[in-house]
Amino acid sequence: FFFNDTATTEIYTEQIVGSVRCVQETELEAVKEKYSDNSIYEGQKLGNKRHGKGKFIHPDGTFYDGEWKQGLMDGRGKFYYSDGKLCYDGEFKNDQFYGKGVLFNQDATPYQGMLDYSNLESIQDYWIRYEGEFVDGQRQGQGTLYLTNNEKYVGAFNNDNIHGKGQFHRVSGQVINGQWMNNQLTLVYQS
Repeated sequence: FFFNDTATTEIYTEQIVGSVRCVQETELEAVKEKYSDNSIYEGQKLGNKRHGKGKFIHPDGTFYDGEWKQGLMDGRGKFYYSDGKLCYDGEFKNDQFYGKGVLFNQDATPYQGMLDYSNLESIQDYWIRYEGEFVDGQRQGQGTLYLTNNEKYVGAFNNDNIHGKGQFHRVSGQVINGQWMNNQLTLVYQS
C-alpha cells in the first residue's frame, strides 16, 4: 500500500521478482484508489493519471466505466445513474459526451396523446432516449429523439435544441417534414 493525502492506492504488478520493480511512466499500471470524498477509481493509470480502461464511482453512486486519456474520460464508455441504470453509452472526449452515443432519460414522464410538433419546447421530460451525435456534452448533429408516447423526431440538433431539417413521426403514422429553429417549427416541406 502507498499513501498520500488524497488517495489510498494498491498497485498490482504483473510480476514481482525479489523486490518491487519501479513502474515507468510509459507503462500502464493497474490501481484501486479510494479518495477522501469516498469516490473510487479502479483501472489503469499512466504517469499518475487515469489512462486506459477504468471505472470511477462518484460519492453519489453515479459511475463511469470506460476509456480514459490523460486523466479524462476519453474514448468509448458508459455512464450510469446512481440506481445502476444506464445514462449514456457512447463516445467521450475531454470528460464530455462527444461523437456518437445514446442518452437515456432517467425521469421520462409518460404522455398520452400527440405532442405539439410545432413547438418542441413542450417535450420537456416526455422523451425516453436520444440516439445520435454529441459535441461538448450537448446534442449536436444528426439524431433521433424517442418520445414516451411512441412519437419521435429524426433530424438535426444544435446546442441541445432541435434545429435544422428533420421529420416528426406522429403516433397516427403522419410524418411532418420541416425545418425547426431552436425547437420551433419554421417551415413545413410538402411531400
